[in-house]
This record gives sequence, C-alpha cells and structure tokens, in this order.
Amino acid sequence: MVSTESRNFLVLILSSIALALVLSFLGFTALQVTATTVFFSSVMGTILFWKFRLAIIAAGIAILLGTNTINIETMIQFMSADVILFLIGMMTLVALLRRVGFFESVMIGMVNWTNWDPKKLMIVFALVAALSSALVDEVTAILLIAAVVLDICDHLNIEPTRYIIVSVLAANIGSSATIFGNPIGILIALRAGLTFEEFIRWAAPISIAALLALIPIVIVYYRKGLAEDTKIVGMKLKRGVPAYLRPSHMIADKRRFYIALAIFLATLGGIVVHGRIEEALHLEKNSMLLGVSLLAASAVLIVERRDAQKLIEREVDWWNITFFMLLFTSAGALRYTGVTDVLAKAIFSASGGQEITLMTFVLFFSAILSGFVDNTPLIAAFIPVVQSFGTIGGVNIYPLWWAMLFGGTLGGNITIIGSTANIVALGVLEKRKGTLVSFFTWLKIGFITFVVTTFIAWALLYIQMPLLTAPR
Repeated sequence: MVSTESRNFLVLILSSIALALVLSFLGFTALQVTATTVFFSSVMGTILFWKFRLAIIAAGIAILLGTNTINIETMIQFMSADVILFLIGMMTLVALLRRVGFFESVMIGMVNWTNWDPKKLMIVFALVAALSSALVDEVTAILLIAAVVLDICDHLNIEPTRYIIVSVLAANIGSSATIFGNPIGILIALRAGLTFEEFIRWAAPISIAALLALIPIVIVYYRKGLAEDTKIVGMKLKRGVPAYLRPSHMIADKRRFYIALAIFLATLGGIVVHGRIEEALHLEKNSMLLGVSLLAASAVLIVERRDAQKLIEREVDWWNITFFMLLFTSAGALRYTGVTDVLAKAIFSASGGQEITLMTFVLFFSAILSGFVDNTPLIAAFIPVVQSFGTIGGVNIYPLWWAMLFGGTLGGNITIIGSTANIVALGVLEKRKGTLVSFFTWLKIGFITFVVTTFIAWALLYIQMPLLTAPR
C-alpha cells in the first residue's frame, strides 16, 4: 500500500512536471519555466511536507543558482534584508514582553470584566486576539492567547475548541490593521513605501469593521454551545468558583515589566511617527520604520544583557526567518526572469485596465488562494505583478496594495491551513486537550467569516476608491 508521504511526493513531482510542460507550450522561456516551476514546487512542497519546508525551499534556491536562473548578487538582493531585520527587531521586543508577563496580564485584566459569562468571554477573546495581533504579530499573539484561553476553559470546565477558533479568526482579521500584524503587511509596506499612518488611515478602519462583523457571526453560530457553557458556568458559580488570578499575579518583576512597557510604548510611538521623522530628516522612505525596530531590539538586549545571547538564540524564530529569506528569493526570481510582467499583462488585458476590476480581482484572487496556500509566498510573488500594473497602463495601484493586504489576511480564515496562526493554535489545542479539529468543522465557520469580512473590505475599498491615492 502506498504511504501518504509517497503519494504526496508523487503529486509534487507530477504537478511540477505538468506545469513545466504547460509553460513551455505557452511560449515561456527556459529560465521563466525554471523560476515558475521552482516557486510552484516550493509552495506545493510546503503544503504537502510542512515539516520539511525549509529543506524544500533551500533545494529550490540551489536549482535556481545551478541553472543560472539567478546569480548570487540577485539572490542577496531579493532576500529582502529590510523585511528580515524588521521582523528580528520586533521578535526581540516581543520576547521581552512575553518574559515579563505583559500579554497574560492584559488578557486576565479583560477577562475579569466578563464575570465568567461565556458569551462575553468569547467577545473578549476575539477583541484581545485582534488587538494583540495588530500590536505584535498574529503567530506570537495566538500562541499566548491560546494558552490563556485553555487555562480559563479548564478553570470553568467548558469545551475550549470554539473559543480557540474564534480567537484565531479574530487574530487573522486584526493582523491587517497595522504594519507589523502580519509578515505580509511588513512586506507590502516596505515594497510599496506605505507608512504606519497610512495603515491607520486605510487598513485599521476596515479591519475594525470586519472584526465587528465577526462578533455577531460567531455568537449566532455558536449559540447552542454558548448556552450549554452558560449552564455549566452557572452551576459552578453557585458552588463557588475560586477567584482567578489578578493581572498583577502574572508579573513576577514589576521593575522589568515597566521597563519593557516603556520600551514597547516608545517603539510604538516611533513607528507611528516614522514617516514624519523621515520627512523632517530627509531620509529614505521607511528607513526609520526599520531603524525604530532595530533600536527597540538594542534597548531590549541592553535590559536583558545577562541573558541577551540566549534571548536572541531562543526567542527569535530563526527557522521561519531563514525560510522567509529563501522564499523571497524564489519569488524574486519570478520578477527577475519576467514571469510577473507576463502575468501582469495578461491580467491587465483581461480586466480592460479598469481600476475597480483590478482591485476586485486582486482582493478575491489573493483571498481565495490564501485559504489554501500560505499567504506569505503568495503575496511575495504577487507584489511584482501589482507593481507592473503601474508601468503597463499607468494604473493607480495604491488601492491594489490594500486589496492585496486584506485578501492575504482575511482569506487565511477559509481553511485550517490558510494561515500559520491557524495551524499553531490548533496544534496547541491538540497538544493540551487531545482535540482534533476537522477540515470541515473549521470550513463551516471559516468560510462564512471569509465571505462576510471580505465583502466588507471590498465595499469599503470600493466606496473610497476616489480617495485612494498615494500621498505625495
């Protein structure tokens, strides 16, 4: 009998060969066929062999170099050092916040407001997940929130699955609100020259609207489960539930906590006004976005000087950092060989050059694919296509950046594999409770959420199209 791994490997090989043959038949050059096939194989390999994704993408880069599809200089250029350094800086800061109990204290403080009402708990979990995701990044946020959600559900003896799912849906939505909520936000911001203020103006309101739409959806969808939980909690309250931890109980060292909070607020303030600083000092756009992140990392390493090396070694996600570097190189090969220009011309021609049609296509195309393919490689490959729209027909591509952002983040809610946060949260649930969430269990609520929130994003972008122009 053929094993699952053998079958997946066969699917990967046959689909890659089929793609290469189709591209050759369509008239793509040998280098274009190689670049596209390697990128496709890397993405497919990541889906089919998640644990081996770094090995697969590394082999892909070796093929690109060995076939002279790209050279070393080009490889280094497309590694996106600015994105990588920004991520490292923010991961370092988040590591300090995690160590001092910042996230847990905020979560417990908000939970106290609910008086143990399951409906209010679900709303609070969604709000905290979205806010945390916007302020740090969705994966870090959901790791911390999932742990607290599980602790609270254990404390109340209620089933945690629905609360975990809602938290992840909200985290994906919230990750679109700011530059650093999601790696694709950082990537888009640095490639399109978008500032934090622009995210607050254009992305945050749409993200908030989508989040507000999510809350009644999940309350209605899970109404039976919430009614059962309310009965269980009510009986427990009658017997006298022990008081849960106060926020201060989560803080072991108040001095370190306040130092970490000061660094975080200063970093947040610096990122908010980075565009103003760059204008005042006549700096390159987004240079201080990166500078503030690195300054925050520097401050953290000074504060944690006795344990600084271990913090960097253990708390920075070097596995995914390396994966992103190689992934950006593979996506960059598509632009280097002209594949993205070919795609851009085909899409532009099919749309008739209509900006609203292009915005709609970019939003729903990136959203639907993000439901089944990790959004980072998708957006990394699609960014050059959007850039080409501006040179092909002089299209205002500013709305397309926001369409791509919301497509990549909101589409991640469709399936279990649509977002890294989904996989991480369900992994925590399985490890702690032994609960496996099926593909269709997720799909039912995930698809409803995707449809409603994505159409909200489309409608708000459509209404604001006359205003969506890049600031000078």
